[in-house]
Amino acid sequence: MAPLRAPRPANFAGAADLAEVLEHRSSARDGRLAAGGEDDQRARLDRAEGARNPDLPHGIIHGDLFRDNILWEAGTPVALLDFESACDGSWVYDLMVTVLAWCYGEDLDEKLVRSMFSGYAAVRRLSPVELAALGTEGRIGALRFTITRITDFAMRQGLGERVMKDYRRFFARHERVEALGDTLSRWFE
Repeated sequence: MAPLRAPRPANFAGAADLAEVLEHRSSARDGRLAAGGEDDQRARLDRAEGARNPDLPHGIIHGDLFRDNILWEAGTPVALLDFESACDGSWVYDLMVTVLAWCYGEDLDEKLVRSMFSGYAAVRRLSPVELAALGTEGRIGALRFTITRITDFAMRQGLGERVMKDYRRFFARHERVEALGDTLSRWFE
């Protein structure tokens, strides 16, 4: 008898889910968020999703590997947290979410990105199709966090104290990755 396997959770940050968030945000506007922007973000999302390669290697990904989702002890990571975004997704998407979380200060730091890519390549080399998808998957990741941060932090009420994660910083990541275009793959050596 074959072992039972739970189905892999679907990626909730796909274009359809993000479009639904945009639609909800547009219909729920109550003055806390300036009007406009949904159409532009939807167009960017549609362009990135249209460029996405559905045949990228994939499996279970964390999907949200930001610094605050790692516990450290004496400079050594000892635990990964926040698996609510774990799902079936492309590995290059997960890599780009991590790059955008760890290698972006005021701008994307090329030296840090190259180091992240080098460390990744030491364990798993990217295929040519994955290298070609770095920019697209990075744009999707940046849009995901732009859109969800607006909803999670700019539109919520009555939740008490919360960390403000400025959606504009995530949108800046999108703009930078879009400006780099195909040259981002040259950083992966």
